[in-house]
Amino acid sequence: MRKSTLLLCACAVPAAVAAVGPRLGELRGSLGLEADWTADGDVMSSGASSIADLNLLGPDYAGEPGDLDIRGASYDDAFDPAYGVKAEMSYGVSDAIEVFGSVGWSQASGRAVVIGDVIPSSTLARLPLTATFDDMSTISLEAGARYYFGEDYLRPFVGASVGADFVDQVNIALSAPDAGILIQDLKFIQSSTVFTAGAEAGVAFGDGVNVSGMLSVGVRYVSALDGDATDLDSYGIGAVTKGDSRIVVPVKGSLALRF
Repeated sequence: MRKSTLLLCACAVPAAVAAVGPRLGELRGSLGLEADWTADGDVMSSGASSIADLNLLGPDYAGEPGDLDIRGASYDDAFDPAYGVKAEMSYGVSDAIEVFGSVGWSQASGRAVVIGDVIPSSTLARLPLTATFDDMSTISLEAGARYYFGEDYLRPFVGASVGADFVDQVNIALSAPDAGILIQDLKFIQSSTVFTAGAEAGVAFGDGVNVSGMLSVGVRYVSALDGDATDLDSYGIGAVTKGDSRIVVPVKGSLALRF
């Protein structure tokens, strides 16, 4: 009896400290939370337009000519950080390398940002023009690989991925209270499919048997969204809908189950 008990304990010890991360030929599924911060890139470019009658924008300066001077806005100005969920399946190519595919959903709340000025010709006063952006919702698909260091219950890793983001249409509202301007639901970004490529570094942790966790931080390139100039062309500023590609910093935490 005593010998059997010792044998069971001896067998249990290696399992309790088994390495986390991939195992050759094994599937793992995970569900995680992700936050994305935009580090670089403009969603709205600069531009200028002369308007023969400012009544086109609002009634306060009806019959008067004027100019629009647009300075533009960055993604960081226009949107809060994006928060979302991501589901992933990975396969162990070896005990140190895994390949994975993931699908995710995220949303970034839109902000109000001063993008330029309305300048009536009679006064040459600069009246601030504000754009309020709708929320931006995104579905993402990614495929990639990770390499894990060491063989323990705490394993650092590095990874790389490519994918695509499917972004819903985003409208804006323009307002300039000092000029009596309020125009809502102007098309700005059309539904877009954009290319992504990224790299990450992080650490996996757990008992290596059933449930394990992962924390990572990365950098991701996202190609430019498709602007929709249909409405803003009416005011001579349709060109400002041409935005840049952007650099995003994603921070992710997830839990994984072995199959």
